[in-house]
Parts: sequence; C-alpha cells; structure tokens
Amino acid sequence: MDNAKGIFLRSIRTKLNPWGSEPCADTVIITVNPKGYTREVSAFDGKMDISLLGAAVPFGIYEPGHPVMRNTAEKVEKLLYCEKAGGIYRYQEDGYAGGNPWVVATLWLAMYHIRAGNIEKAREYFHWSVECATPLGFLPEQAGKNDGKPCWVIPLTWSHAMFVLVLKELAEKGGIGDMQRG
Repeated sequence: MDNAKGIFLRSIRTKLNPWGSEPCADTVIITVNPKGYTREVSAFDGKMDISLLGAAVPFGIYEPGHPVMRNTAEKVEKLLYCEKAGGIYRYQEDGYAGGNPWVVATLWLAMYHIRAGNIEKAREYFHWSVECATPLGFLPEQAGKNDGKPCWVIPLTWSHAMFVLVLKELAEKGGIGDMQRG
C-alpha cells in the first residue's frame, strides 16, 4: 500500500524484467538464496491494474467504500479508461494484442461500482459491454481501442461469465432498467 497516496500498489519487490535491468530507477538488490545470489527488483510497482479491485471484488478484504479501496478504484478508472472507445484497459501500458480495453476488466469495474452503490456507473459499463458484442451476441476478449468493435478472441468464456455475474447483481439491485441506450 502506498500510504502517502492512499492507494494499493500492484506489487512490491518484484522482478518485472526477467532479461535485464528493471524499468524504473527505484530498485533494490535482494539476496535470493543461501549461496548469496542476488537479484535486482523494483522496490514497488505503482502501475494501475484492474486486479487491484480484487481486494474488494471478489475477495471482500476491504469494503468498496473503504478510503484506500475507493481511492484505488478512482485511480484505476481514471488511468485505465479508454477515451476513444470506452471500456477499461487491464493495466497501464498493456500492449497485448494491440493494447485494447477488455470486456472482463470493464465488467469487473462495473461489479465494483454495483457493490459501492454506484448503480448508474455500473450500468454504463455494462451497456458498453453489450455494445461490444458481435451480431450473434458473442462477447470478445477485447474491443478495439479506436472503434470499440469486438476483437481478438471471440467468444471469450470469462467475458461471458463476468457478464452474467454483473447482470445478476444489477438485477438484484434494480439496476437493469431499459436495456436500450438513450
């Protein structure tokens, strides 16, 4: 946890670059075995990552309204939101398959918002995922960062699974409303 910023950190003392020097200046050398071998590791990795929401959703270690959880979720949303196409990236500087927003990441943030009582925000992200579906209703792994069209793996089981979980929680909270946007 970064106490000064009031947010969770992605990791501490992690080897981020297995082939060379760490990509940040804030590194430490740790001894990795009794023979004295050492490894350069990042003292901390402060990149925002959708998985930081896991402390609240699904693991329930922190309540969604806890100040550190809320600050972390706000920073995740601010830094990982795709301005052009909507949706949420998995983590900062994610370049996998072109670096697009992910349906499962967006729905994860929707689930956080449901549990935090922000039903309207959750609905926005839920509707975004609906708009990313193919004409046959299949949800992709990712949506194009420029146009929001389905891309990469189609269909993707975990996108559908998270869709069902979010739909169920929205229905329980009375947040389904009109499924037509507008």
